[in-house]
Amino acid sequence: MFLMLIAVCSVIFVCMAYFGLIRHLTRRTGWRVFWGAIAAILGASFVWAMRGRRLIQPDSGSYDLVTLGFYAMLVATVIGCLILFRDILVGVWDLWRMGVRLRQKRKAGDEQDKTENDTQDVVIKEKNNPKTDDTSLPSLTRRQFILRTSSYGILAGTAALSPPAVWMAKCGRRVRKVDLTFERWPSALEGFRIVHLSDIHAGNTITKNDISDIVDETNALDPDLIVITGDIADGQPKFVAPLLEPMRRFKARHGVFYVTGNHEHMWGGRAWCRAVAALGITVLDNAHRVVTANGVSFAVAGATDIHGERREKGWKSDPAAALANIPEEMFRLMLVHQPASVDASFAHGADLVLLGHTHGGQFWPACYIVDMVHKYARGLYRVGNKAAFVSCGTGYWGPPIRLGVPPEIALVTLGHA
Repeated sequence: MFLMLIAVCSVIFVCMAYFGLIRHLTRRTGWRVFWGAIAAILGASFVWAMRGRRLIQPDSGSYDLVTLGFYAMLVATVIGCLILFRDILVGVWDLWRMGVRLRQKRKAGDEQDKTENDTQDVVIKEKNNPKTDDTSLPSLTRRQFILRTSSYGILAGTAALSPPAVWMAKCGRRVRKVDLTFERWPSALEGFRIVHLSDIHAGNTITKNDISDIVDETNALDPDLIVITGDIADGQPKFVAPLLEPMRRFKARHGVFYVTGNHEHMWGGRAWCRAVAALGITVLDNAHRVVTANGVSFAVAGATDIHGERREKGWKSDPAAALANIPEEMFRLMLVHQPASVDASFAHGADLVLLGHTHGGQFWPACYIVDMVHKYARGLYRVGNKAAFVSCGTGYWGPPIRLGVPPEIALVTLGHA
């Protein structure tokens, strides 16, 4: 089903590329066929990148082709967004001109103004004979001229934006500082530092070196606690788990905790839990642990991803079980992956919920769609005396693209209100 969605997206991209870009760049049939084939190859790379990674292992030529497919997906994403943005602007311009024409027609009240306004779209005549070979382009209307010029601009924009998008995705992580106070948080733990990672998605384009950089940046924040809220990797554990080896170097005074995301369950959630646990990280499977520091205690609870049961029958997300049997006076930190689990966590007593999943949209303007779809989309939400923080993701999913929504490592500092 998911691959069908990817296939539909690839067809949509090919149609957008042909009718929104290639058709305006040239009138020569041969060139249109050539660039249309290039667009089809880019579109097919979507399916190959998503399907091929299930079948292969690292250090193989096929693995490199899948990686190349993800970079092709990046280029296609940038092209698609720029075409969409251009078409929106052209549509707004057409509506404005239509309004101007209607006002002028009403004001004049005769056919003369219509004729005069129509002359605004008169063809731009070329001095050469329009019937000559296509080396001398046929006449273009003003609209055609704008679309052709903007199409070249789209190509230039894709070339200019793709490298920064890759750099931002892989190297542009920011430290997002979040300071929170709670009445139930122990005053003896004032200034307690939690580093929150989410949606790392280790795999084809997020390599072992990238994971090592994330570990170094995390340790540099001198955390008391490290939490990882799902989607730690993409791929079969036997192939991809070795990329996470640098996580053995995590340094946190009171431990590292992890809950599954929906992507782990695509590849075998229980196998991924075993692989993560082998790194010395505590896996919270609808359970909690009591952390004691400076003579006082608080609970760290975690629930399996809410969609885990779709892939692995009988493995249900249960925030109630994770938060059960915690003393009433004890502060409850809850780890989940998706926004859909936040309200249930609050209902069962969580004080602070840390989560991810949305990536904050990953790039502009998709961030606005995420804001509309999810109740808890990105950033901090206060609900009475409770709070939820949604990470925009430490890595990225799919193509290596981050524009306008940088990846982040969240530093959550807790204090007593």
